[in-house]
Amino acid sequence: GKGGDIHTSVFVSQTPLPTAGLAAGGYPLVVTATDKKGFERSSVMLVYVYTGKLLAVTAAGKPYTAIGPAMAAAAPGDAVTVGPGKWTGKDNMNLGSQGGDVVLVSEAGADQTIIDCAGAESAFKFIGTEHTFATVLSGFTIRNCKGGAIRVGEFAGKGAAVSIAEVILEDNSNFSPGGAVDIDGVLARVRIAASVLKNNAVSTQSGMGGAIAVLNGGSLDLLFCRLSGNKAAFGGALAVGGGGKTAEIAVGGCDFHDNFAELGGGALSSS
Repeated sequence: GKGGDIHTSVFVSQTPLPTAGLAAGGYPLVVTATDKKGFERSSVMLVYVYTGKLLAVTAAGKPYTAIGPAMAAAAPGDAVTVGPGKWTGKDNMNLGSQGGDVVLVSEAGADQTIIDCAGAESAFKFIGTEHTFATVLSGFTIRNCKGGAIRVGEFAGKGAAVSIAEVILEDNSNFSPGGAVDIDGVLARVRIAASVLKNNAVSTQSGMGGAIAVLNGGSLDLLFCRLSGNKAAFGGALAVGGGGKTAEIAVGGCDFHDNFAELGGGALSSS
């Protein structure tokens, strides 16, 4: 990717990758290479599996001209591919409540596939939708959302889960916690891998989690991500707290830098 944000390599197998028996969804595989001097470097390779039909969203409208209608038409196990371009407007915002578990992936990667909220709403909302980690969001830039880019929560005893990979979340903001990603409730679970979260903010004076907020016992796995330039009163990059419930957080291979918190925890705040 441009500017050193996301580095993508292509792996070509001489034989088919064995996916028999795998459920639909995304599977992160950690690959570690060691040179002759013993230095190691790890990265993550992502494998996407779908078991149903493939639906396409393209600028030419073959067959869909927006992401929302394609997701609504998809059944659990289907995959939706999105062509390059800037995707905006009501049919490309507040996504997630449509349909069941689907693999949503761009054709050309995050640099060329942009969901722009244009200063309104959120891009994705999974709140009480009972989605599982078989719901995959991969290969997009999501920007300019004023209600946080991605919200995952529980409602009426129902939760939601989502796997996020190879995305760029930039220039998003929120009045409530989580400038880019808000994870709220013990039944709210998120996995984020190989992604960049930059220049996101919570705008209130006591706000928390400029990039990510995990509240009321939510769950977050954060793997090989870069968080930079995010701002909040507490937890410039990541904030955990709320409700006296224990959150489940796992972080590995991530880079935190140049995040800012006015009252505490430039990288991380826990309360």
